Amino acid sequence: MKPLQLTMRAFGAYAGEQIIDFTLLGDKNFFLIHGPTGSGKTTILDAISFALYGSASGDLRESKNLRSDYAPAEQKTEVEFTFKSGEYIYQVLRSPEQELKKQRGEGTRKVPAAAALFKILTDGSKEPLAAKSDEVTRKITELIGFKAEQFRQIVLLPQGEFRRFLIAESKDRKAILETIFKTELYRRIEALLAERSTAIDNDYKALKQQQQFILNSTECENNDQLLADIQIFLQRQKEETAALQTASAQLAAAKLQLQQAQELHNAFAEATAARTAFLTLTEQRSAVETAKTEAAQADKAALLEEIYNSTLRAHKHNQECLSAEQSAQQATTAAQAKLQELHQKLSEQLQQLDGQSIKDTANLDKALELLNQRILQLHSEAAKLSGVTSELERLAAALVDNEPCPVCGALQHPHPATITAAQKSELQLKTQTITRQVQSLQLLQQSYQQAQLHLAGCEATLKANQAASVNAAKEFSALREHFKERLDASDFESQTAFLAALRTESTRKQLQQTIAAYEQNLAAATDRLQRAQNAVNGKTEPELSACKAAEQQADALYRQLTAQTAVTAKELSDLQKAQLQLQELEKKMGTLQDAYQTAASLAETARGNNPSRLTFSAFVLQAILDDVLQAANLRLTSMSRGRYSLSRTGDVLDARRENGLNIEVTDSFTGVARPVKTLSGGELFLASLSLALGLSDVVQAYAGGIRLDTILVDEGFGTLDSEALDMAIRTLTDLQKGGRLVGIISHVSELRERISARLEVIPGQRGSTAVFHV
Repeated sequence: MKPLQLTMRAFGAYAGEQIIDFTLLGDKNFFLIHGPTGSGKTTILDAISFALYGSASGDLRESKNLRSDYAPAEQKTEVEFTFKSGEYIYQVLRSPEQELKKQRGEGTRKVPAAAALFKILTDGSKEPLAAKSDEVTRKITELIGFKAEQFRQIVLLPQGEFRRFLIAESKDRKAILETIFKTELYRRIEALLAERSTAIDNDYKALKQQQQFILNSTECENNDQLLADIQIFLQRQKEETAALQTASAQLAAAKLQLQQAQELHNAFAEATAARTAFLTLTEQRSAVETAKTEAAQADKAALLEEIYNSTLRAHKHNQECLSAEQSAQQATTAAQAKLQELHQKLSEQLQQLDGQSIKDTANLDKALELLNQRILQLHSEAAKLSGVTSELERLAAALVDNEPCPVCGALQHPHPATITAAQKSELQLKTQTITRQVQSLQLLQQSYQQAQLHLAGCEATLKANQAASVNAAKEFSALREHFKERLDASDFESQTAFLAALRTESTRKQLQQTIAAYEQNLAAATDRLQRAQNAVNGKTEPELSACKAAEQQADALYRQLTAQTAVTAKELSDLQKAQLQLQELEKKMGTLQDAYQTAASLAETARGNNPSRLTFSAFVLQAILDDVLQAANLRLTSMSRGRYSLSRTGDVLDARRENGLNIEVTDSFTGVARPVKTLSGGELFLASLSLALGLSDVVQAYAGGIRLDTILVDEGFGTLDSEALDMAIRTLTDLQKGGRLVGIISHVSELRERISARLEVIPGQRGSTAVFHV
């Protein structure tokens, strides 16, 4: 995580809006935050921690108490933090729960805490990632790789708290290293080993329960008793099988005797049934003879059916042609009457207009020609009347004194042509009258012409129907004569006899099928009767009841023995299955015992149940911590002038707790290793700083680790002498050369002279301000 811009509003010592733009540092990655005590230096770290996790950088400040005392009642406390993580830029906004002045009226209102997280895209737009406080904190933890407490112990080193990682207990340090280096896999392996051991133990117990259940179901105490019971049932099965074989032979003999008696009984019954069937068919003979006669007559009538149907169709067609001719004659008569009516109306119209009366068709055609001329003349008169009126009005309106008249050439116009309203109305009335006369004549003319066309069509249709009627009558007459000749040559006395004998094709087929079926049935019945009679000749019908009783008695005995044998076989099979199941269970239990010993041993060792109290995941983290301590000692040895080095102790300090990640410091002056808590304040600061920097190096060296781009240190330099301070500054200066942003908060005046990039916090009566000096 690398900060880009921090904006605080009514936060801590900053009453208004304070923007801290870290990009102003440019390529300077080492800067100092300085200012008087209480001016708000640590507030900057509080704002970063609050923006990311919703809590301040130290335990003594609660988020709800971060509101500036200088801020007005209506000013909202909030923090906006833009940072880079990996290749992407993110922006987080967060505000604590606070009391603000009501927007309307008197008093205050409680505003709940709020948070939002955005991803800044390349085009400057924002992609929302989370919108609730808990969601934002969880997403930030995923992006940066630290929880709030771990962030304050490794990246943000607050005053009085940065040494916690150094002096933390083994269990707490394990949780931090697991999160940073993502070694949850090894803890999951521990859990899987434990689960595997428990699963094997549970499987063994389940098999043991199955074994006892099988013994209980056989009512045996052990496997030996089960084997003895199997031998008893094998002997019983042998005896019951012999008795069953004897009963089976007796049942077979009884069944054979019953079968033979049943076959002879069926033969007598078949002879009786065959005789009855034969007599029934002989009684139907007269009806079949009648059907034969009917079928013969129907076959003869079928020879005349086609010419008869053709004659009927010709007769029907002749009637249809006569009906069509009659309809056409009626339509022609009506059209002639309609044309005569229109002729009369047209003659009257012409009489009114020109005084002429039209008597014949030739004169009428000439009158139509004159009528067309008259219509054109009326149109022309109406147009002239309308045109003259309009032109006179236009000319009269355009006359100007001392200018020549376009009609007479006079320069004076004492009496210009005018038209009165009465004259105009008379002209319009006359024009309308002519127009109505023209329209009336045109309508009458159109109706007359349409009537002429309709009459011509009717006359053509009548002529065609008359010709069709003549042809249809000739065709019907010829077919009727031909049918009469064929009927006279047949065996039928009259047309009535022919129609009485006529049958449909399906009826004729049905008669033939009925006759053929009867002949076949009669032959079959005769043969059946002969065979059935031959089968019973010289034999006596048996008594079935005695044979059935003997067969039933033998069957009952056989069933009883069969059921008893089946019960014995089932019980024997159950005992044998139980024996096989017990053998299989014993094999599985033996295999599980071997597997359990191995799995349980691995699980116990992995969970730390060993003399060293060392879990599998702690073993992996020991190697990681050794690398971290090795990297830390490169700086601590230099800053302590070769006196101190950190190392991991493998001693079990408390058998009730997890061990293996404890840290001790070796003093080269005494050659004795001792707890890090025994270091002085300045020494503890240097050791903590070295450990944080070493952790940063190792995190970035491990594939898939978290990149530590920023380290912010709050105080601690005041406890160092000048030589130790010089070594610490050199170490931090070397660190920022690798591209990491290193910021320190300190009152030490010497640092202001040695660090060129500074963020100065200036207190004021109405709150503090922060200014970069680069």
